[in-house]
Amino acid sequence: MINKLLAYSKKQAAAATSLSVRGIDYLIEKGQLRAVKIGRRVLIPSRELERLIEKGTTRVFQEPSSVPEIQSPTHMEAEKYLTVPDK
Repeated sequence: MINKLLAYSKKQAAAATSLSVRGIDYLIEKGQLRAVKIGRRVLIPSRELERLIEKGTTRVFQEPSSVPEIQSPTHMEAEKYLTVPDK
């Protein structure tokens, strides 16, 4: 049986989510992860970690296939010179 904690320290939360402690701090600072301060300890409720993993943050990542390809100006200029004119 796995014992589920009610709340995790920042270090435990980082290990449980495969994030760094700094990443946990960043999410707390940006308001994307709720933390509770009890005395000098900062605890993250387990339901907050579950919500983070299930829903993620407010930033949405696109699938690689839907991201438009951007060509650099030098690439576009090179294509001009590589094109063979019709005779």
